[in-house]
Amino acid sequence: MSEIARVDARGAQLMPALHLQPARTLAEVYHTMVLRPLETPAELNAFYRNMDTVRGGDKIEQIRRGLLRAHSVSYFKGFFMGHSGVGKSTEINRLTGKVADKFRPIRFKVLDDLNGTDFRPFDVLFVIIYDLMTQIHELGKSDSIPEGLLNELYTWFQTTEYTQIYGAQEQREESQEIGTPKKLAEIVGLLFNVKDALRYSVERKKQVTEYSYRTIGQLIKLINRLFTAANIAIQSEGQEWLVIGEEFDKPGVSPERVEEFFITHANILTDLEAHLIFNIPIALAYSEKTQFLPKIGRFCLFDTPVYNADHTPHMEGRSVLRTIMDARMIPELFEEGQQERLIVASGGNLSELFSMTTAAADNAALRTGELGKIGELDVTQAINEKRREYRNALGSSPHEKNPISYEDKAKRLVAIYQQEPGHDVPDAVLYKLLLARAVQEFNGEGWFGVHPLVVDILKAHEKLTDPVGTELAGGTF
Repeated sequence: MSEIARVDARGAQLMPALHLQPARTLAEVYHTMVLRPLETPAELNAFYRNMDTVRGGDKIEQIRRGLLRAHSVSYFKGFFMGHSGVGKSTEINRLTGKVADKFRPIRFKVLDDLNGTDFRPFDVLFVIIYDLMTQIHELGKSDSIPEGLLNELYTWFQTTEYTQIYGAQEQREESQEIGTPKKLAEIVGLLFNVKDALRYSVERKKQVTEYSYRTIGQLIKLINRLFTAANIAIQSEGQEWLVIGEEFDKPGVSPERVEEFFITHANILTDLEAHLIFNIPIALAYSEKTQFLPKIGRFCLFDTPVYNADHTPHMEGRSVLRTIMDARMIPELFEEGQQERLIVASGGNLSELFSMTTAAADNAALRTGELGKIGELDVTQAINEKRREYRNALGSSPHEKNPISYEDKAKRLVAIYQQEPGHDVPDAVLYKLLLARAVQEFNGEGWFGVHPLVVDILKAHEKLTDPVGTELAGGTF
């Protein structure tokens, strides 16, 4: 079986090799239904399937056109949204490949590069500075950054004692002894320890944090000058820098910190003189705070429907999902009808489809052996486990500031299911339901639907009833 290994810059393998041919046994399903974005051209060629017709158009082409129009003229800025698991990172990988001749990415992820529970706006700016400087240094373009600008950047971090906050005090003191750096490599070396500590820092000095907030405008001006010099450095290649910030919508990332960055300090994105693409939680875009978000382009990667608004099967959506599954495992591994059950239960979410399929394959392998097939019992068990997750997500936590009762959520879900007038007007309830993925949004018309597993829950709780006694559609049973 053809496979490819992912390695870091030193050649060390980061994770098991990814098989690039469809799984032919239950034992191989784990290696093809991988819960991570497609990254390399080989992976995209093997597994990527176009879903534009069922997701409201080609958002990546829209962004690409916007970037090309802004090149050498202005700055493209946009939000890229969508439920977790719909394939946003894979689409961004496609985008960077499509515009590689015109744009060089500075790409960071909150959970990889920051402390997701307590990052601050100047942490995000720091990561951008560090990655930009590192790439300039690696390209051998260090002389393109004026010495005076490097000194000013270094002074900003010295003055705020930024390095001391993040456990790099010893490195900072050594640098003070040798004086202000004259070369890009020196400041990159100084900030390396800070970058490495960003994910784990929990202690922040109040006076230093307050100082950083007061001087963040000064830092933005320095970054803009840095981008000007950095763009000149790669001008001969016809490229410009493109900042891509991801994972602001992932579990484990503080909603308070996200709102602080995108709403309280919204001027950061509008004032930065650079091409920017940031992903934001789709629920934030539908909250009452959406009016305070920066007025930049919004591109939503909608869910893939498995039902129409009237709860009849959405045949095209199911067909597209089937082609994606068939690229990763041969359909003969399923007993009749079981692949379709998983497609419906996933609600069209790729991550959920892959995770349930892997669970069903493992169930089947334990039951019949690795040369067997995925049967009804295996799929039922995988669906039940996923439905339990959705049931728990409909509850509330005692730690929530403004908890919403299940009864209020169920009332809204029934209204969405029945497409009652006003069901799609954003409020706190819809915000919570979108955050829990209980409510989905589909295609360019932007209509809302209830996730099939949540329909099951509402039926079981007798929230959805039919006076004539006919079976209610839209669920998994």
